[in-house]
Amino acid sequence: NGLYHITMYLSLNGGGNEKDDLRIHATSYTEKEDGSVELTAFTNKSKAKELKLDTVDGKAVTSIARHPFRWDFLVETVYIGKDVKELRGESFVNLRALKEFVVDEQNESFCAVDGVLYTKDMKTLLCCPKAYEGKEFTVPASVEVISRSAFSDCKLEEIYLPEGLKTIETLAFLKATELKEIYSYEGDKLYKSLPEGLEFIGLGDE
Repeated sequence: NGLYHITMYLSLNGGGNEKDDLRIHATSYTEKEDGSVELTAFTNKSKAKELKLDTVDGKAVTSIARHPFRWDFLVETVYIGKDVKELRGESFVNLRALKEFVVDEQNESFCAVDGVLYTKDMKTLLCCPKAYEGKEFTVPASVEVISRSAFSDCKLEEIYLPEGLKTIETLAFLKATELKEIYSYEGDKLYKSLPEGLEFIGLGDE
């Protein structure tokens, strides 16, 4: 295994010559024993608005490190390739203009619904994009865990949590300063409080 500083080809949708839709980005990765790679660092040198995380130097991306992205105010869409098996929602906290995730339908570990990133079984909400378009958000009834930093810095004003929610991890709502109301729901019932079945809320940093 080793750390490689390479160039990564990613899709670009931000103007310029339409024929030149692939640009070079400064990227680092760690190669695994099976030939796949973990993305460890990325700098958006071409000022891309779309980021496609599927292959690097012809090698499949199977994991994404905890904090691979430098502060970026341009990327609006992140595409997760079919081979990605390991990532954290907090991996994307520095993508400040991010509006949506798109996940390859063949990916067996993750999915995206209305631009929000979840585990494939929809039991863990991993990341709501920082620039999510909308002031209200309803966490799906299947979700049991809201991941670390999932809603940090989001501009939501109202959020609706399912009664089946069990865990809100550390920093899940860090600096979500515009959040005014939290509701819980079960079927058609709606009440203004945290879910009664909530078992754990992370506090501070770990």
